[in-house]
Amino acid sequence: MNILYIANGFPEAHNISSGVFNYHRYKKLKDLGHNVIICKINHIRENGWKKSYNLEFLDLPELDVMYINYLQVPKLNFYIGLVSKLSRIVKENSIDIVHVHYATQSFAAYLLKKKTGTPYVITSHGSGVSVNMLNALYAKKTKKAFLFADAVMYVSKDLQKLAHNSDLHNLNEYITYNGVDFTLNPINRKIENDNLNKICFVGNLIDIKRSQYLPEIFRSIKDKYPSAEFTIIGNGENRELIKEKLSVLELNSCVNLLTDTIPQIELFKILSNNDLLILPSKYEAFGCVLIEAMMCGCQVVVSENGGMPEVVGDFGSIVPDSEAWINDFSSAVVYRLSNPVGYEKLKLRAKEFSWENTVKMEESIYKRCLTK
Repeated sequence: MNILYIANGFPEAHNISSGVFNYHRYKKLKDLGHNVIICKINHIRENGWKKSYNLEFLDLPELDVMYINYLQVPKLNFYIGLVSKLSRIVKENSIDIVHVHYATQSFAAYLLKKKTGTPYVITSHGSGVSVNMLNALYAKKTKKAFLFADAVMYVSKDLQKLAHNSDLHNLNEYITYNGVDFTLNPINRKIENDNLNKICFVGNLIDIKRSQYLPEIFRSIKDKYPSAEFTIIGNGENRELIKEKLSVLELNSCVNLLTDTIPQIELFKILSNNDLLILPSKYEAFGCVLIEAMMCGCQVVVSENGGMPEVVGDFGSIVPDSEAWINDFSSAVVYRLSNPVGYEKLKLRAKEFSWENTVKMEESIYKRCLTK
């Protein structure tokens, strides 16, 4: 099967974790014998001209990632030149089906189908739904793209519910969870440890992750659990604010702030050396890092928002929002450190989310679309 992937989230040399879930999908599709063409759509007026590149930095030199540069004209057809370029790719590569990731690019796939008749499916990862529906022009186009897609996949049931609340519907909808790469085996850790005290956060340092409140959460944990030590892995707009707060709250001596890009295998080593991961986000469509943490035997404490409860289930602590949520969150961390879920149970939970299962399900969806 020849598949065109339109996925703006895909690893780049300066950000190897960008859209890593799309990269793993590509690898599994390739293992199943499919040919996948990767396209990233770039708006020239916003980002300048982008060059296509090769994934040599991921030891996969045979994969080219193609940039499609296009010009957006305000209040006019903002896909000028884009559909023609995609049509050439479809024709030259005998594309059977288009798989577009993120709602933002979905209307391009709709126009491509009108021009070439090529069926398309959408995977919604979260932000595109909420962001697009705030803009009347984008909302209208996104609704049309979802309605006429041959199938729509969501990475969590909560995201599907959010889409329905935003008036996004399709007759063929599926839940296809993200997965974890079990070939990247983390270092061994003690099966049981009575002295759990290492706590980490992994993610972009932005407001939607509530990263601006990490120092207050850490301070509250430290007051209740004096031996606690913390690591922050990530970068973003709140980095300097976090550093200032850590100093004011006298936490510099017990917090390690890592803002450099970290390869996934190194991230797994860090998770294996930590005892508990926190994710207090205001919203997460899924939360890939949660299954990565559980695979490494790391306890998890999350907010009750988005798709995170679906991932954690009964294998971690889920904290509802409230006026006293920081205190509640820190108390949940202290409880989980004192009452950890067994290492083997965490690993078994993580194994329920495999890329092999996800991609085989997506492959079956492709086949259904092609036999309509």
